[in-house]
Amino acid sequence: MSTTAPKFKLALCQIAVGDDKQKNITTATAAVTEAAKNAAQVVSLPECWNSPYATTSFPQYAEEIPEKKAALNEKDHPMTLFDTPYGKMGVGICYDIRFPELSMLMKKQGAKILLFPGAFNLTTGPAHWELLQRARAVDNQLYVAATSPARGPEGGYQAWGHSTVISPWGEVVATCGHGESIVYAEVDLEKVEEMRRNIPTTNQTRSDLYELVQK
Repeated sequence: MSTTAPKFKLALCQIAVGDDKQKNITTATAAVTEAAKNAAQVVSLPECWNSPYATTSFPQYAEEIPEKKAALNEKDHPMTLFDTPYGKMGVGICYDIRFPELSMLMKKQGAKILLFPGAFNLTTGPAHWELLQRARAVDNQLYVAATSPARGPEGGYQAWGHSTVISPWGEVVATCGHGESIVYAEVDLEKVEEMRRNIPTTNQTRSDLYELVQK
């Protein structure tokens, strides 16, 4: 008998990120705690939740990792997928959502939901943020959830915000504006199976003409 639960509550924590690392950690901890108190079973934080979104800040916030590699090459970065009691999930970071093949490979390996912590700006955000999420959801007939930082004060990096959950049908299940917020959504994995039954693109793929290969 399968132990996979068909439904679970997802929370996306759209938190403000500043130049005080300890405050960022405290803010994130409080948001995750609040989400858990509201019965969230899976919680996502945004990209760069513990430091400002700026390469000039990274040396200041960097920490040593004992016994870990100092330099990594592409082969050290396999796709990130993990099993949960609710089904397999895949993770991409921000710009990764622009590459359909990555999402397709994660679907091929069994992902039912893709999580994309990201920080689109005020140019790419309104044009592409929701569009790309809906495209990846419909392409792969699964849920897509993208978590952004809240928009910061004027003068710093301006994140678009609008953390969003998209259904396999391409509908917006839940979203928010650009301020601090926790977005909650019920994820019903039966909708993934229903979509794949009713529009069986996986079974109808022309593998005689093209092939998706992971290297």
